[in-house]
Amino acid sequence: MILFQRLLLPATLAALTFVSGCNRHDDEPRAIDPAALARANAQASQQDEMIRSQVSEGSVLADGVKTAMAEFNANRGYFPPDNESAGLAAAASISGKYVSSVDLGAKPGTITVTYSNSAPHKANPSLAGKTLLFEPQTRPSSIEWHCKSPNLKQKWCASSCECKG
Repeated sequence: MILFQRLLLPATLAALTFVSGCNRHDDEPRAIDPAALARANAQASQQDEMIRSQVSEGSVLADGVKTAMAEFNANRGYFPPDNESAGLAAAASISGKYVSSVDLGAKPGTITVTYSNSAPHKANPSLAGKTLLFEPQTRPSSIEWHCKSPNLKQKWCASSCECKG
């Protein structure tokens, strides 16, 4: 089935669909229900909002790790190489409903939050295996944390994060 859509009046969501090879012998236009289009858009928006709230759990869990890392850095002048050195629980023990682990070690100072939908975690399947990273930028008297992700969509991340998924 080949499906083509052309919006005639975008403001009123009027659309025509031309269908070929679908128990029809002609190419007569059929109207699409504008309410159905609006419902589909609303459902997509609700799903994005749900995923965004799940991603935010990672930021909350990372906040406690940031504090431990800042204290370690203030006392020793460098960032810990792993959770154990920082006095933190094992990566898999720092988890939540959607987050499977919060880990140090990929790069000194970087916090890696990993999402999962494998039991007992219940993240949206779109988040499974995706990561949110927090990288430190040290200043003379403070640490600034930069949030980014190589595989999460920007629409799911906080506006302060740089997500390129």
